Amino acid sequence: MTGKKERLIMAVIVAVAVVALIGALVYSRTRPAVSAESDVTSVQSQPSATAQLDPSSTDPATVRFVKPVDRSTRTLFTGDSLTGGFYAPRVADGFSPLVAAALGPVENLSASRSGASLTTVAGITEVPADLDLAVIELGTNDVGLKTPLAEFESQYADLTQRIRTVSPNAAIVCAGAWGSPTDVDGYDAIIDRQCRDQGGSFVRLSAMFVDDTNRGPAGVTTEAGVSDLFHPNGLGHRRIADAILSEIGIA
Repeated sequence: MTGKKERLIMAVIVAVAVVALIGALVYSRTRPAVSAESDVTSVQSQPSATAQLDPSSTDPATVRFVKPVDRSTRTLFTGDSLTGGFYAPRVADGFSPLVAAALGPVENLSASRSGASLTTVAGITEVPADLDLAVIELGTNDVGLKTPLAEFESQYADLTQRIRTVSPNAAIVCAGAWGSPTDVDGYDAIIDRQCRDQGGSFVRLSAMFVDDTNRGPAGVTTEAGVSDLFHPNGLGHRRIADAILSEIGIA
């Protein structure tokens, strides 16, 4: 009797185990699978509203441009005659309108003055809050006017710090001076250093200047006046725009 009882208990245990196994198999076949694609879609569908700080740090060097999709991109261009489009065939072919067109739609806020130094243009530049992008193109006329480097550095630092303070989430791109490297390198080093101190990025223009295809010919009538051999032509402006767009990941 004892042997029969043990065999009966063993049979019951085996039966229970079989039933549990069958139930587990049925559940695994019928439960909904987690879709990686649906997770990706949900992330991609979330609009990015402004230029943002890297969430891992509050260091200004982590500021990166994020193209807004739910409103106009708020931009500031501040500079000299290059920012004003001299001497592209049309003002709309200047580097700043080209950058704005690539970002579109934009709320474009510009301050430029032909022949003016950094201190003059900085004085007429009103920095608005909530900028997504600030593009600074200054220093070319300071090279010609021989602004002392220490003075230039103090002024450039003031401008970039003002932009960062008023619009702390703005991406900042600083174009170097337009001219030969031997003439502009001292100013470019300051522009690069001060821009990076505020989390911005530097775009060197002197290499484009030495390429003759980016300038002239002289004597061509444009919307901004008669061209010369110094200012960028339409191709030069296009290349400046492409370099700036590349820095913010839009090119």
